[in-house]
Amino acid sequence: MADQSDLTKVKRSKFLSVTLVALAAITCTLALVYFYLRPEAPCYWSDFNSYEWATRFSLTRLEKDPLFYPILLLGSVSLQHNLFFTVALLPVMALLGAGRQAYISATALTYLLPLAYLIVQLSKAVQISPTKGIARSLLVVLLLPTMWAPCLRGYPDCGAALTLMGALLLYVSKRNFNSAKRGAAIGFLLALTVLLRRYFAFAGMALVVTIFVDQLLILKSRPILKESDPAGADINFTLKAKMRTFLALIGGGALTMLCLGLPFLLNLTRLNLGALYDSYHVTPQTSVAYFFSCFGLITILFSISGYAFALRARRVATSKVIFVIAFFVLAETLWICGPGELGTHYTLYFSPLVALGMVLLLDAVCAASFSRLQKSLLLVPLSLFLCLNFTFSLMPAKIADRAGLQLFRPGMLSYADQEGKGAALLFSAGYSANIRDDMPALRAIVANLRPAYASESTAAITSGQAPETDNDQTNPLSRRDQVCVIASSNLLNSEVLRNTERSMYGLDRDVVPWLELPVVDSKDSYPLERLLACRYVIVPARALYFIPPAGQTLLEAALACFDQHWPLADDFEVEPGDYMLADGVKVKIFQRRRATSALTAALTLKKMQDYVGEEPGSQPIWTTTGLLSQICYEKKRDSWLFLPARNDRPYLLYSAKQGLPKNFTLSGALKTNAAAPPTSLRARQFDAEGKEISSTILARAGAKNKAAAVAPFSQTLTNKEATFLVLELIYDLDTGVTALKQSARVSLDNLQLKTPL
Repeated sequence: MADQSDLTKVKRSKFLSVTLVALAAITCTLALVYFYLRPEAPCYWSDFNSYEWATRFSLTRLEKDPLFYPILLLGSVSLQHNLFFTVALLPVMALLGAGRQAYISATALTYLLPLAYLIVQLSKAVQISPTKGIARSLLVVLLLPTMWAPCLRGYPDCGAALTLMGALLLYVSKRNFNSAKRGAAIGFLLALTVLLRRYFAFAGMALVVTIFVDQLLILKSRPILKESDPAGADINFTLKAKMRTFLALIGGGALTMLCLGLPFLLNLTRLNLGALYDSYHVTPQTSVAYFFSCFGLITILFSISGYAFALRARRVATSKVIFVIAFFVLAETLWICGPGELGTHYTLYFSPLVALGMVLLLDAVCAASFSRLQKSLLLVPLSLFLCLNFTFSLMPAKIADRAGLQLFRPGMLSYADQEGKGAALLFSAGYSANIRDDMPALRAIVANLRPAYASESTAAITSGQAPETDNDQTNPLSRRDQVCVIASSNLLNSEVLRNTERSMYGLDRDVVPWLELPVVDSKDSYPLERLLACRYVIVPARALYFIPPAGQTLLEAALACFDQHWPLADDFEVEPGDYMLADGVKVKIFQRRRATSALTAALTLKKMQDYVGEEPGSQPIWTTTGLLSQICYEKKRDSWLFLPARNDRPYLLYSAKQGLPKNFTLSGALKTNAAAPPTSLRARQFDAEGKEISSTILARAGAKNKAAAVAPFSQTLTNKEATFLVLELIYDLDTGVTALKQSARVSLDNLQLKTPL
């Protein structure tokens, strides 16, 4: 009875200890997130911003229509970034609120803390006699700045790292690999990892390969027995069991992908992601230097020392440690030599390996038969460094710079905001909060532009609808009403200004139609279509990149359009006054003064083609003044929608760099709905100087007082030394017509340009 009572006390004591550690971790996490985000300016962009808004959207849809939410979730798999990562975040978000503070806190509590715990458990799994308690080890992992950086920047990638670490731990904890259920569980976790963040596919492949090789080595290390030997049956059974488990792993992963991620798989077959993201690719040398700078020399040396110390002291199972190291090295090699992309979130490929080495070092020192003085001489420098390194990394950048510690500061992706120098290379990169001194200038830009869009007469236009009344008499530019920002860096871009507006007027009260600019050569298209849709253009004095400039000539081309006064620039006039941003960057605002004609667009396109050189990766064959193309992945687009407006002459511009063939056939269908005016489609050819060579009516659709109409067409044309081809829509409006209905729609469907065989 006494033994039973003692056992109960031990269990209660252990439960209490774990509870206290968990509460302490949660409290410290919430406090860290609060004090880190409190001074931040609300100017995020791209991935720093999009996952937060996706989670808010997911939470709103769940609250409004919980029965439909599973369908929405599965349907999101067809998108480039699905909503699976939001599921685990929603309960915490519902408790904490819907702001950025709540989102980052939810990500840290739901994904980061469990990831750190699994790394600690992995350290226990590879040790022969693991030390008791997890608080100390957990603290070591959480004092690694690269563990926090993706989460604090708004990435939910710790979720994918968590499931990957779960699969790794499942295998390492029991390497006999004779359980089909365990194999299927590993496969499920690996598939879920890829669905959460697709770039972890390289780590998933690395784990499968490493497991396969490890099992082959295990079988090979056993003595070879003859079939007559009674033990031979056991070996055959083991081999069959291992093969069955491995097939269960593959099957579990494949079944999960088919059930949850079939559209994702289809997207992978449709898109050449390697080519689309080629502009992000850097050399292996650059990758190694980047990730080295992210962790810092001392952190890396401590981690390596941890593995060496643990192996030398025989505190770990050598085969398990070698397996773990081999897996991470293979995964990192595949990433560096494959996609070769850089970013704060990609450090999660390396952080668990580095953190594991730190934990092994701490445990080995604590368990060693050293005197207290000897242990202190080892642990005090380690503890002091961990605290200083963590503080330096997350402290405001200005404080670090004033102290002479010019830390390496990663940018959005591979273009660093600041290169590290001198002693700063000993420490981890600087992941300071987003604190800006140029907020007055950003607010001034917003305050200048907002009045033009705040009235009800333009609210319909900014939402993509045709006006109820004919405002086009006084505003002939209503179809070109967006605001384009020719910049793509942390300093300035369209989302920075959008979030500045939201901080000034409320999250749901932004009205300025900020327009994202295509800026990446390998995956985007010429910025001409976006510029044709603009009423205002924000132009900085110099190019502001987020990847190496060699991959962003599209951005440079848009800037050159105004700096070098290309034909389209004559349709704008610069407003008086400059806006001074950080780093001494001056910004000007250009306002459209007239609609851009098809000829001007064509001449500007030629300038862009000559400037950029190789055709962008997702350039559609046509540039439109109707509803915009997607910013990427729409190379084969063949349908366009137009919202008729009075005094508007929309057009499509043939944009293929190879130019027009000698003879070609144009085919498709011109469609009008019942609310649309009768519409004609005209093909016009121009030479290189802009002289019109030919004009041909291809189709007419609709008639006055009649319902919707479809006018198929197929017409062969001859290229009479033409450089440009324009398809122009002409609306037939009576002189007395003063209004167009909101529901008016005109479309071009299945448009094809083919050459004879």
